Amino acid sequence: MSAAKSLEQLLHSGALDKLLAHGARVAKAHEALRNQLEASLREHCRVVNIKGDTVIMMADSPVWATRLRLQTGAMLEILRERGFAELRTLRIKVSPVNVARAAVPRHGPQLSQSAASTLRRAAQSMDDVELRAVLERLAATGKAE
Repeated sequence: MSAAKSLEQLLHSGALDKLLAHGARVAKAHEALRNQLEASLREHCRVVNIKGDTVIMMADSPVWATRLRLQTGAMLEILRERGFAELRTLRIKVSPVNVARAAVPRHGPQLSQSAASTLRRAAQSMDDVELRAVLERLAATGKAE
């Protein structure tokens, strides 16, 4: 027989039951805290695991993690009141959420008509060909006359 266990073995070994019970426990801790946290903080953190006497939370950013850390004592007290008496430590980790950001159109510098005109006049008075070209390119970014 191979090292891989069959689905039937997993179902009857109790391992799946333990995993489901652990998941339910983590979900219960998450809901207990979520209902007590201020609204702005709720959307930026979550309980992800419980190991021994430690509850592990994830925050979207270092800012939200810091705000959570300021409430560690209160959160542990809430959890103890909700049936998690063994919890003594709360660890907070940062795991940024990947959010697709809309592309912001880039706009080059916009010169006024007056500034563009001044740059064109300056370019015409230049003996240096390279400097003249640079000033003319810059003037071209201005508003049309």
